[in-house]
Amino acid sequence: MKTYDALKGRRSINFFDPVWIVPEEKLKGLFERANLSPSSFNLQPWKVVAVTDAEKKEVLKKCAFEQEKVG
Repeated sequence: MKTYDALKGRRSINFFDPVWIVPEEKLKGLFERANLSPSSFNLQPWKVVAVTDAEKKEVLKKCAFEQEKVG
């Protein structure tokens, strides 16, 4: 696929299945792979937090201007 085609065909997903849960082992694997991505000066200064608690998701949603996809 060419870069232009990838950019032209990209989509932003806004609706997710609220009952589907990503297994913890899968999350860990994704985070391990993401951590291999380079950053400026190869510092990898990020911290990732997986929010799985429904009440905490609602707090985040409020902080994000009530965007449904955040909750």
